[in-house]
Parts: sequence; C-alpha cells; structure tokens
Amino acid sequence: MELAITDLRIGRLLVFVWLHTKNDPADEEWEAAFEVMNRSRRREGVPLADMRSLVITDGGAPGGLQRARLGHEFPIKSSVITTVLTNPVKRGIATALSWVNPRFFFAAPKDAMRALEHLDLADQWEGLGAAFLDMQKKLPRNHALELVEQALKSPR
Repeated sequence: MELAITDLRIGRLLVFVWLHTKNDPADEEWEAAFEVMNRSRRREGVPLADMRSLVITDGGAPGGLQRARLGHEFPIKSSVITTVLTNPVKRGIATALSWVNPRFFFAAPKDAMRALEHLDLADQWEGLGAAFLDMQKKLPRNHALELVEQALKSPR
C-alpha cells in the first residue's frame, strides 16, 4: 500500500485525511480512496464548501487522471504537506498548481501550521495527528509525518 485515507467530522467540516508514501499509489488504491470520499460525502451530506483535504506525503502523488478526477468530483480546499518541495521541479509544479487553483496550498513540514490554517483547522492537530498516526500503522514509515509532528510540537 502506498496511501491511506480516512475522514473526520470536525464541527461542520468533513475532513479527508491522506497519508502517502514516497511512491505514487496504484490505480486500485486511488479507486478505493475515491470510494471512501464518495461514501463519506453521501453519509454526511456535507456541501463541498464544508469539505477539506489534508495530505501528508513523502512524495507519492496522483497522476494526471486522478488529479483531474479529484478536481472535478471534489473541488475543495486542500493542503498538501510534503518533503519534496526541496526539489526545484516539484516546487515549480506545486507553485503552478496553487496559482491556477487557490484552493490548493502546498507546504514543507516546517510550515504545517500554515497548511492547517488554510483549511480552517489550526487548532485541530490533536485529532488530525491521531488519525495520521493510526494510518501510519498500515504504511511504511513516513518521514514527512515525523517532521510535521516535530514542527507542531515545537514552540511557535
């Protein structure tokens, strides 16, 4: 497995929490993730404006078809926290995506609080962090998650 996803209800918000390894997930994993999102959306009956997506990744990402499907089915505020922004090519792609779609915010782990603020979740790390730690049990060690935890535990 290269990704794990779960959903959390936080007040009026339905938050999709994603954890990715360094490898791009296979199509089957994406299909399962879309099923989780669609099932949660039907169950909760939350409008798109009250949905959020928080991704922590060591580099694994959707391909073009998955990105298009996410944008079409779930045009929601999203923050992606990743360790690959040190790569100039990946940083350029992230910058271009955020210019084209201001709903997206990309951050290095040290800027995790800014990513949470983008989603209106600045005071919700405790519950979100617990969900990430639970998902981490199903995947290989995620370096980005460790760095996010360190950044959010350090004094601001």
